[in-house]
This record gives sequence, structure tokens and C-alpha cells, in this order.
Amino acid sequence: RAEQYLSAHPGMTAVYNPAGFDCGQYLDESDQDGRFYTETALYAATMDRNYLYKAESIYNGNPHAADGTGWKDNGFYGSWLFLTSGDAADAEPWLYESLVSRLLSAADTYLYYAQSTAYNVAVNTYKWGCSGTVCDRSIQLCMAYDLTGRQEYRQAAVEQLSWILGRNALNKSLVTGFGTDY
Repeated sequence: RAEQYLSAHPGMTAVYNPAGFDCGQYLDESDQDGRFYTETALYAATMDRNYLYKAESIYNGNPHAADGTGWKDNGFYGSWLFLTSGDAADAEPWLYESLVSRLLSAADTYLYYAQSTAYNVAVNTYKWGCSGTVCDRSIQLCMAYDLTGRQEYRQAAVEQLSWILGRNALNKSLVTGFGTDY
């Protein structure tokens, strides 16, 4: 039903807070990542090539639709679903290679960041919400490890969790209620 809705509404689909609801508004500039994710998820679930063709069309129009693991950009989840579907490498070899390349390029950047900091953190700036970014990047490092078996990706992913759980400059767990000093 979600895919039917998206097909019937090809323009940007934005969700706004209802009247009387006064918390932060999390608006996005593009919904292409969500659309890409939807089509690849349906392809992985059904192996219906029509979904794959729609995902390819989105990707061709905006390759960044296949990036990210956060609340705002979540296309890597769609990439992951396609890459781990049974016939991805044979179904669309060019898409498979392109998505692997994008994923590993991002993972290499995060690996570089992690190896360049005292606490092995895969970010180059610290700002509000960066704990979420650290966790998102850990997921991408895990994806890269699963695709390649390269231990440095796995280790970097573990280091992100270590930072979140207290091996940081504050020596505090950044997870409320978890650990002895949070």
C-alpha cells in the first residue's frame, strides 16, 4: 500500500506535525531515499523486477537516494536489501557494482575518520545528535564488513559502540540508564 501511495503521489511527500503538537519538526528536502528504500524492499521481498526497475529509475535520477542510515537519509538500507537479495549481482550487475562502490566508499571515509582520532570515532565533527551519527556509521561499517569480510571495518564498527558506551573523553555511557556512569 505504501508503494501504491508513492506511485500515486510522485511529488515530494512531506509529513507535518498535526495541530497542537509542538515538538521539533523533522522535515526532509527529498523523499527519494525513502522511495528507493521502498522499491528495493519490495523487490527483495517479492523478486518482482518491476520494483527493481523503479528503484533503478530513482537511483539514476539521484544516486544520493541510495545513501545514509539515519532518520533523514536512509537509502543505504535499500541498497543493503538489494545487495543481499538472492540474485542482486546477476539481476542488475551495474547497479550491484555501483551500490557496492558507494557503500565501501562511505565505509572507507568512516574508517579514515575512526583511525584519525584518539577515540576511534567515525565522525569529523561533533554536534548535536552526533551519537546517532556514530551509530549510523557503525551500521554502514557492519554492512561493509559483511560484504567484504575486511576486519578493519568490523573493528571500526566495534569502536563506535565502545565510544557510545563510555570509552570517550567524558568516560560516560551516552545511553541513558546504561552503565555505571551515564
